[in-house]
Amino acid sequence: MLNLNLLLTHLKSMRQHFIYAVFAMILGILVYNQVFILLPLLAFFYVRFPKRYPLFFLLFAGSFMWIRWANLPPSLPDLPSESTTHHAHVLRIRRRTDQLQTAIVAINGHQVFMSFRNPYPRLIPGQTIDVVGQLAIPTAPTVPHRFNFREFLRHQNIHFTLQTSDVIITDTRFSPWRFQYDVATWMRNTFPPLTASYLQSFFLGLRDDLDEEVLSIYGDLGILHVFAISGVHVTLLTGIVRDVLKRIGLIDLIVDGVLILFCMAFIFLTGGSISIIRASSMAILALINRRLKLGFSTFDLFSIVFMLSFILNPLVVYQRGFQFSYWISFVLICSRSSLRQLTPIGNRLAIVFLARMASIPIALSSSYEINLTSYVANLILVPLLMQLIIPALLLTLFLPFLNPFTDFLLQIFEALNGFLHPFLHLNIIFGSIGLSVIVLLMILLLVSCYFYEKEKKWWIRLVLIGLYLIILEANRVWQPYSTLTFLDVGQGDATIVRSPHHDCVIVFDTGGEVRRLRWTNPSIFHQTLEPYLLGAGVRHIDYLILSHESYDHIAEAIPLMRRFRVRNLIISGADIVPRLQTIIDEANSQNIPVHTAGAGDQLSCGNQQYHFLQTDLHNVNPNDENLTLTVNIDGLTAFIAVDLSSQADHEILAQFPYEQIDIFRVGHHGSRNSNSHFFTSTINPTYAVVSVGRINSYGHPSQELFDVMEGLNIPLLSTATHGTIQFKHQNGDYQIYIWPLDPSLK
Repeated sequence: MLNLNLLLTHLKSMRQHFIYAVFAMILGILVYNQVFILLPLLAFFYVRFPKRYPLFFLLFAGSFMWIRWANLPPSLPDLPSESTTHHAHVLRIRRRTDQLQTAIVAINGHQVFMSFRNPYPRLIPGQTIDVVGQLAIPTAPTVPHRFNFREFLRHQNIHFTLQTSDVIITDTRFSPWRFQYDVATWMRNTFPPLTASYLQSFFLGLRDDLDEEVLSIYGDLGILHVFAISGVHVTLLTGIVRDVLKRIGLIDLIVDGVLILFCMAFIFLTGGSISIIRASSMAILALINRRLKLGFSTFDLFSIVFMLSFILNPLVVYQRGFQFSYWISFVLICSRSSLRQLTPIGNRLAIVFLARMASIPIALSSSYEINLTSYVANLILVPLLMQLIIPALLLTLFLPFLNPFTDFLLQIFEALNGFLHPFLHLNIIFGSIGLSVIVLLMILLLVSCYFYEKEKKWWIRLVLIGLYLIILEANRVWQPYSTLTFLDVGQGDATIVRSPHHDCVIVFDTGGEVRRLRWTNPSIFHQTLEPYLLGAGVRHIDYLILSHESYDHIAEAIPLMRRFRVRNLIISGADIVPRLQTIIDEANSQNIPVHTAGAGDQLSCGNQQYHFLQTDLHNVNPNDENLTLTVNIDGLTAFIAVDLSSQADHEILAQFPYEQIDIFRVGHHGSRNSNSHFFTSTINPTYAVVSVGRINSYGHPSQELFDVMEGLNIPLLSTATHGTIQFKHQNGDYQIYIWPLDPSLK
């Protein structure tokens, strides 16, 4: 008891100061992540807390070392080179669809992300299974700005993946995480499909049964966050439980005990999401704080939960859910005094405004764009959800005969979202932002909140919006260099040339799945061109140039035109085949001018000068009819050979405008019938680049290509080996970047 009293005494002495302890820990985390500009803030702790400065410095240094230790590469066992049978325990279910189940399983003491390519047997937490497959370490993305699944798993202490279609269940035991599955099964069997899908989303955190198109609309409108179980749900449900217990006459001590048990059960029921753990933990501490009369403030409780979360799992700070939950909660706590003085409508407007402004830096770090009209969407739709839809679902949960009424409400709500979607979907691209810019925006928001608390002036919020936009636009535009990027699109070609400050952006070919167009499911586009262009802050494409009609060069042109504003389309003068005509029709429907280029034509755009080359359009080999080109970018010269064969060497060289080039994008993915010794030695490149898939049935690149480059002593870079290859040019010099930066990560 003496030790407990001593602990309580020390804790009470820190009242109102726990938040500064959190600041010291966050400072250590940010400095580890190379935001060194914040180091002078250590002086603040010395000035503000001269006697306790050693404690805060210890917290700073301790968090620095703790996060550094957590980021050390793990010692992983050697993996078998073929599929084997593994004995696994199902820990958690991640997602379940009609074609796929994903789960976290334990194999030999390691957590593994398993993809099971069958809907049955249904996986349940607590099962023991025999699974046939090959353990693998996930690869790092080979396209800049693409979602890094490897890092996503690593931040959850998961280092292996396994894909399988063969699972045998050998045993099933108790698991607390099975509560969620059992309740979800009961909902599916008890309620109509639409009502059941929303009940699972709002009360269990499961969105598996929600329609994908509807979810996409919610995401575009910026209200998808409401469908993630959060602190709002905890506050709503604990309030309802408290009112019910009070009305039946239970004493406060029993009510508090039941609420604590309810919060703990809710954590397991919802799958233990980060926001629920935070909100439930704060609710439990608030009950204990009030019962024991400890006198801790909301900031203190928030800080204690943050510190415990970081100490127990330091990598959790990298998870988006953690960042959103804690940061938005902190901002709202900071503003609580002014929020209390507002009218109910004003309070709602202010909370939505603060939450949206707080979420922008974190959202942009992964999505690269924001919806400018999401604030209006949240003002209209979120109150409907919180005050009508969720209460109706809650009543239906206990009174199933209300199913028809609730189903009707949900249909009306989905129809309303579909109606508003075209009007409230105004996205603006800002590109990727670094951690330093994120921190700057966060500090700007806190400073604005501080001045608003002091002055209560509405124009302070307008100034905040203006400064946000200025910083984001400056970060996007201030790129004083040119880039020539050979994107890793597998067995295909896609080249992007970008002038300084986005003065001109040109895309030459788009890549695509070989032998098949994928207008309805442009997976290659979503995995390559789209994330790269979004992350680079590209809002429009000045020229889309398509060399010829091969699928692996043009199959993603329509998705590209539908996603980004294309100002001009350039095609070859060769005969137009149906697949190319489809692209031209799409361009005409969007009022995009279509131009035809041929031998000798030139194009200037920003600091880029293009010289088009083309052989006789009646060649026996159709590959020799494609549109090739040279580009000069402030003295950096490149030749893009597309699918030329060696038979066209002399005809192309007769049109060649340079004696020597810096970069040669070799022809036809390095096939043995292209890139002859004579042609390559004549253009005499400094570097050669081949765009080729890691796994292809053509044997590309050929041994002949390696022999030519080795004989001429020309370094050969390959997208199959190096990933995306980028030449960054500034002030007459250029540097080469590859993704992933460490080839050993591939």
